[in-house]
Amino acid sequence: VLQKCEPARECPSCPLWDDCKGVAKARCDGFFSIDDAILMKHRVSSSTWQCEMLCLKPSQENAVFPMLDLKRHVVEKPPFAIDEKCQWWLAIDFGFRAPLVCLWIILRDRQVFVIDEHVKPQTTFENHLKAIGQKPWGFVRNVACDPAGASQNDQTAKSNIDLLTAHEYRVVRRKSRIIDGLELIRAALQSASGQSSLFIHPRCKHLICSMQCYHYKADISELPHKDGEHDHAVDALRYFFVNAMIDTQIHIKRY
Repeated sequence: VLQKCEPARECPSCPLWDDCKGVAKARCDGFFSIDDAILMKHRVSSSTWQCEMLCLKPSQENAVFPMLDLKRHVVEKPPFAIDEKCQWWLAIDFGFRAPLVCLWIILRDRQVFVIDEHVKPQTTFENHLKAIGQKPWGFVRNVACDPAGASQNDQTAKSNIDLLTAHEYRVVRRKSRIIDGLELIRAALQSASGQSSLFIHPRCKHLICSMQCYHYKADISELPHKDGEHDHAVDALRYFFVNAMIDTQIHIKRY
């Protein structure tokens, strides 16, 4: 949308040079003036410029996980050996109209690696179980999920947790406050001492996007905005932390 740059402008001294690299002289033919772009670059923050003008990343304004760093937290391999000392977990946020999200998570020595995900709406839970069983990770017995999964289905009189138990899964479903679970995730991304213990495989695209976009409402609120798109994967991850990391429970209040 940037207008074609006039030949008289000198590129090396232009404030837009780092972003433009001469493209405005060669390929641009839009409506947004060069002078307005330069003026805006002087007035807005670096973060706003990168998010809104260059579209390089989602906005971090009111972000729940501003410490998420793709270079640091998104990795092909975990920083630990995957061996018999590892605990394997499924973390599930139930849904039908909204997507059901299932995360495959490896826990070892308090370090967490999300290795895979299953995200699909408008599907019965029985079919979800079939898809989960077809993943290459084998049978993962431990399941952390939403306590609401204990409610019975009107047609079958069975709950999702009943079905998991019938398939020999070990289900853990502790009740917890949303803000406490989110604090556990934030601490795993980056503790006050600067350490990270949560890592995500690049194939988990939905989870990564959800964590980038998950945000608080514009007003002062303890609870993030539930937009129906980015909250489900985060909820599944939160269920894992509040159920598998029981001895690290903390209670906070956001002011």
